[in-house]
Amino acid sequence: MTHPHHPSSIRALHRAALPALLAGALALAGCAATTAEGEHDTALTLFEPADQTLVRGTTNKLLVVVDRDNVPGDLEIEIHALPHGVDVVEDDPRIAAGERSATVTLHTEADADLTTGHPMRVEVESPDGLTVSEWIEVDVVARR
Repeated sequence: MTHPHHPSSIRALHRAALPALLAGALALAGCAATTAEGEHDTALTLFEPADQTLVRGTTNKLLVVVDRDNVPGDLEIEIHALPHGVDVVEDDPRIAAGERSATVTLHTEADADLTTGHPMRVEVESPDGLTVSEWIEVDVVARR
């Protein structure tokens, strides 16, 4: 048995506790969330991700946090209505089975359209078809 103060035990605790703490903090802060309920007491909640400010020619991490009740398996993440010149780096972004969060990497081309308040939709879908989405705003700014 690994000692509870061993670095690997502490890392495992952090991996397990961080998404729960983030979801709790978001809920307490009054952040928006969307919940879909399914059969057999299943529910999937997506907490509204933070609005993004993207700098031309750089990458940015978008944190996607969910709460899942009786929803096993990987959750598929899709990003819709990206500004022109912005792409998702990962081929198949997912929240792994049993996890409550994942980061999606957004890459902004050097010549991406400059925009303020561009609406972008973040969608999460379970293997059994429960789907939730939230709209966020994206700004694309010039590199200084």
